[in-house]
Amino acid sequence: MQVLTLNDVALAGIAGEYFVELGLRIKQRCWPRRALLVSCANGRLGYIPTRDAFQRGGYETTFGPSSCLAPDAGDLLAQAAIDLITHPAP
Repeated sequence: MQVLTLNDVALAGIAGEYFVELGLRIKQRCWPRRALLVSCANGRLGYIPTRDAFQRGGYETTFGPSSCLAPDAGDLLAQAAIDLITHPAP
């Protein structure tokens, strides 16, 4: 996870294919700063689904080459991005 800020725009780089619901959460919680997500930045961990997606099942949540993360990984990454965007280091 890395964040690059340029004025009021923040680019959050996540090393995987992030589900849109998680990206929208970041955008909403970081307003008025404009948050943009960059998928597969500096690597590819596979799909990063929501907790709901894990409950529904499917190929994005099946442990293997397409997904190797725990159900709470998407939430943890979202909170890390929100923290970095809303409380940047000096």
